Amino acid sequence: MTITRSLRATGVVSPAGQLMTMPTSRLIAANHVVLTPIITSPTIVPYSWSPDSNMLAYWTFTAAEAKEWFKRPPGTLHFLNPHTGRACISPYPIGYRNSPLVWLSNGKILTVTDARAANPNQVFLGTPCTNDFTNLSQHFPDRVYGIAPYKPDDSQFVLSNKQGYWLYTPQTQTVRRMAATVPNVRGIISGSPSGEHFTLTSTRSKNNTTTSTTYVIELSTD
Repeated sequence: MTITRSLRATGVVSPAGQLMTMPTSRLIAANHVVLTPIITSPTIVPYSWSPDSNMLAYWTFTAAEAKEWFKRPPGTLHFLNPHTGRACISPYPIGYRNSPLVWLSNGKILTVTDARAANPNQVFLGTPCTNDFTNLSQHFPDRVYGIAPYKPDDSQFVLSNKQGYWLYTPQTQTVRRMAATVPNVRGIISGSPSGEHFTLTSTRSKNNTTTSTTYVIELSTD
């Protein structure tokens, strides 16, 4: 589909090739089909699709949060099933920053609660829009800040906390400390497809000025 005219809109394409639009107005395609927005909000950040294309995760932000974007507001995490139209809000406060969510191939998510939670920095495994969530925090030596995939088959993940970085294997519930660390830095984690490296991007704001720094770290464990 070719879009000939757009009005302040964001499109998100799923792994299956579905186009979902999140506009503040509407999109009109070349064949004059009007694409209906799924949600309208002062600010919306599409995050990621589940591997099976059955669920989209995205964050919305209030007008007050949008005005203070440099302060890195947490926003509100939503999930949407494009096949049924069913949508829900995360049962736990999950902030947008610092790699807070990853998908597993079975449609579950691995996520970390933020400072608004009664027990912040807790790791949960669960299915969006259900009550099927399990707290996994007892497997980690300290509170976790971020999560990123380590292997494409969902067999291992990298988690970060104030002690460093940890390699987590869900199947065996084992955690191993990684040798490389970046002291006193929290940020967005991204694993390489080869599983040999991951990047850490840290963003800091001071006096209305934002600075980002990216580190490339080789994956090894103690």
